[in-house]
Amino acid sequence: MRRGSARKMAIGAGKHLIMVLVSMFMLLPLVWGLITSFKPQSEIFKYPPKFFTGLTLENYIQAFQREGLGRYLVTTIALAVISTVIGILFATFAAYIFSRYSFRGKLFCTTFVVLPMLIPGLVNLIPLFSVYSRMGLRDNFIGLVLLYLPGIMPFSIMVLQNYLRAVPFTLEEAAMIDGCSRWQILTKIILPVIVPGVIAVAMIGFVNIWNEFIITLIFTSGRGLRTVTLSLFYMVNANNVNYGVVCAVAFVNIIPVLIIFLIFRKQFIGSMIDGAIKG
Repeated sequence: MRRGSARKMAIGAGKHLIMVLVSMFMLLPLVWGLITSFKPQSEIFKYPPKFFTGLTLENYIQAFQREGLGRYLVTTIALAVISTVIGILFATFAAYIFSRYSFRGKLFCTTFVVLPMLIPGLVNLIPLFSVYSRMGLRDNFIGLVLLYLPGIMPFSIMVLQNYLRAVPFTLEEAAMIDGCSRWQILTKIILPVIVPGVIAVAMIGFVNIWNEFIITLIFTSGRGLRTVTLSLFYMVNANNVNYGVVCAVAFVNIIPVLIIFLIFRKQFIGSMIDGAIKG
């Protein structure tokens, strides 16, 4: 028994050691980039490198003052929040209808929802670009929101539909007997039950829009609707790249997503566990 327990402890310690080493290996570029964001350009390429000498906030000041990072952050936050809210709102309504009602053409509607997930997004860019150019929706805030919605709604509808199927219909029947309308049932009974699923798909949708690059690059041409990710692209492709400022912008880009995850991490992890159990 002692040998067996000692062997199990050794195996467990070995697994933890491997996980720690892998984590350190994966975090090394992030730590290096973080240190670089606090270094002046003249100190970045010195060899041997000096990690904690000559640190300064000049790169962050330059990112906000010269590169216009503050304006890009506001634009990115507005696009991500509005697109996510609209997408999750419509996805919740659609998922409720698909899970609770039987109607003619339901199979076609379900297929129509799933189909965008099976088609690569790049396939539609040329016809979309032509249509948007004719309709005057290029370099347009509403136009970008409409382009982001298909990337949120299909996945959200499928996930929320599975959550709704797990909610007993007897809850709705009891509410109907008490005189509740469909709207009251959805908002006061169904939504509180599926909140973990809504938060999970909202977080995934928000992160996808926050990091979106191709659509924003193609359908915008000026600085008015430039996002943080797009600003990084133009900074890296400049003639003289200031790597300290680039790293500063990259880490500022991480902060909002990190804050959202820290706030809703319990709901997100709980929804993932619930989804695995239900699956």
